[in-house]
Amino acid sequence: MKESAPVFAFLLVQDLNKLWVEVQLLLRTSYAGTQAMGAIPIMKTWASRINHDCEDAVETLP
Repeated sequence: MKESAPVFAFLLVQDLNKLWVEVQLLLRTSYAGTQAMGAIPIMKTWASRINHDCEDAVETLP
């Protein structure tokens, strides 16, 4: 199980990076609608945190 943990972490990071790309696309395609609701700053902060967590996770892989 210990041998598969780094692999699992790497795959999780890859999935989170794909999610980050999709969030960016969502922000671009629905910018006008979400800006009216004031959601853009909240979504950008959330997406930025996910991205930083992904980068940190990759750096800790052996």
